[in-house]
Amino acid sequence: MRVSKGIIRAYDATNHKADVLLVGSLSRVALGVPVAHHVGPEVMTADRLCGVMFFGEGDAGVVVCTFDGSPPAWVTSALIKDGEIVKGDLAWDPTVYSAMNHTTGDLTLTVTPTWYSSLGSHTVTVPTGKTFRVALIASVQFYCTAYTQGNFDRVQVYRDGAPVGQPLWLSIREESAGGVVALPWTEDLTATATYKIHCWKDNDVNTERAVRGHFMVQYWEVPS
Repeated sequence: MRVSKGIIRAYDATNHKADVLLVGSLSRVALGVPVAHHVGPEVMTADRLCGVMFFGEGDAGVVVCTFDGSPPAWVTSALIKDGEIVKGDLAWDPTVYSAMNHTTGDLTLTVTPTWYSSLGSHTVTVPTGKTFRVALIASVQFYCTAYTQGNFDRVQVYRDGAPVGQPLWLSIREESAGGVVALPWTEDLTATATYKIHCWKDNDVNTERAVRGHFMVQYWEVPS
């Protein structure tokens, strides 16, 4: 077994093999040398120095390392997409990848879904050709100030003015009663979208209010 210094001349990504110029007294090009599985294609660039280990007197060898120049950024995380691990760092956009709106504002509910404007809205800007994965959660606290009969208060995510997913609800059954609805939502975007939170009550009974809430959106680029 011997190890030789080499220079990568060409790389075959399909078969994970390289043509390598072996450096020495009798320099020659070894064609189609297998590349070790731990050596990623991102470092197999032309003219990069490498080490080739030979197992005997013949040409049976393998590229076991590269060591010339600055390597690409280390992979520090991965994404599971459709059950498969996608290699590559997650690209967060924006740099601060979470944004939260908080409110203690009052919204008197009607039977018509109404944008809870005190929570604001979040726009996720997706560059052309990119896919962003969005994860958001909204929580809204409801309170009944005048009771007539049982009712349901609802919360739903709206994207670009249209509802997405299913609403979640809270049952109101007495005066001075209330509670919190927490609503999660996740999806992939290929175009810019604006999210808002809508609230409403099922029937025109009672006086029910949304009294405070939180709305947080996180999003990141899905590696291709």
